Amino acid sequence: TTQNFIDNVEGNITVSGGPMGSQTVFGLKSFVANRYAYLQTAVCSNLGIEEESTTEIQIYPNPFNESFVINSDFISLELIDATGRKIDFSTTAKNGKTEILVNAKAGNYFLNVVKNQGNYKVTLVKN
Repeated sequence: TTQNFIDNVEGNITVSGGPMGSQTVFGLKSFVANRYAYLQTAVCSNLGIEEESTTEIQIYPNPFNESFVINSDFISLELIDATGRKIDFSTTAKNGKTEILVNAKAGNYFLNVVKNQGNYKVTLVKN
C-alpha cells in the first residue's frame, strides 16, 4: 500500500479488507495538497475525538509570551496544561476581542472554547 501511495502521485487508491473495510487513500499529490484536513480528520477519528474547525475563531499570537487574544464571542474558556491540570488566567474584553493573560510556565496548553455554535479545542504554546 505504501508503494501504491507513492507511485499514485496524481489520483487516489482504494484499499479493501482489514478491520476498517474499504477505504480511499489519497495519492501523494492529493495528500500533500490536503495534508492538514486529511491529518486532522485521521487523527481525530482514530482517537475518537471530535475536534471542531477553528475557522470561526481567531486566536493569536501562537506561540505567545504572556497573553493571547481571542477575536470571537464565547460562553466559556478552560485552559489545561499537558498534565490535565486547569490553569488560572485573567481576561480583559475590548472591542469584540478578549485578551487572555496566562501566569504559568512555558509549555503546551490546550484551550477549550465553548460557543453557541459548538466547542472548539486549540493547542497553544507559551514561550
